[in-house]
Amino acid sequence: FSLRSLPIGKILLLFLLIYIALLAIPYIQHKNVSVSYQKKFAKQSFYSDTAGTERVAYINDNTDALLYRLHMLDEAKDEIILSTFDFNADKSGQDMMASLLHAADRGVSVRILVDGISGFLDVKRNPWFQALASHENVSIRIYNPINLLKPWNLQARMHDKYVIVDQKMYLLGGRNTTNLFLGDYSSSKNIDRELFVYNSSEADKNSSLSQLRTYFERVWALSDSKEYTCEKVTESVKKAAAALEKRSDYMQTLTRIGILKN
Repeated sequence: FSLRSLPIGKILLLFLLIYIALLAIPYIQHKNVSVSYQKKFAKQSFYSDTAGTERVAYINDNTDALLYRLHMLDEAKDEIILSTFDFNADKSGQDMMASLLHAADRGVSVRILVDGISGFLDVKRNPWFQALASHENVSIRIYNPINLLKPWNLQARMHDKYVIVDQKMYLLGGRNTTNLFLGDYSSSKNIDRELFVYNSSEADKNSSLSQLRTYFERVWALSDSKEYTCEKVTESVKKAAAALEKRSDYMQTLTRIGILKN
């Protein structure tokens, strides 16, 4: 048997089948949850006879979801963490980027983790994200960047969606950072659910905020999380940065006069 004896069409079909197999086979069998982990994750451990320090709000509306994020970023003093599967440079995405840059200008450390699908389709070589990444206080990483030469890795996606601000608050749920999920910029909407959690006192190591932050640090440190940088501040990047600064000033004005509020 020789590939040379096969018609070109069959050879291409054979390679396509092999590619699909490499794409799917690694994910056919799911890992089993160990008995020890099930016992460790017993639901009784989440209950207590005394009130904790965390307060929770249920976020059901897309506009509220964007406003909560913007107010959280505006309140940040030390650190902002944003993890998202999808991040677009649309209007809600620009609102977020403008607020993130405004926080970075105040000296806040900003770290952003985006899945490789959005990194490939939306972030890579995009002047808006290049402008964001060019700030000295902003660090962006792409989780498992798309590599078509490694199909066995293509389905290893990160669907985490949360925002953490300082040691005080976080917002977690199913919303991506796009018009489809945030704000009222699009006629098409994906209605999702989120929880906003606020610590009434400093978060301890057993708080859900501390656990979420520990999880983020583990993913951030993985070799799969690749640094995304602004290689060159081009004219288009400068224009995007100026537009984001102008957008931030406008949003701050709305906040001061009481229009932008939750």
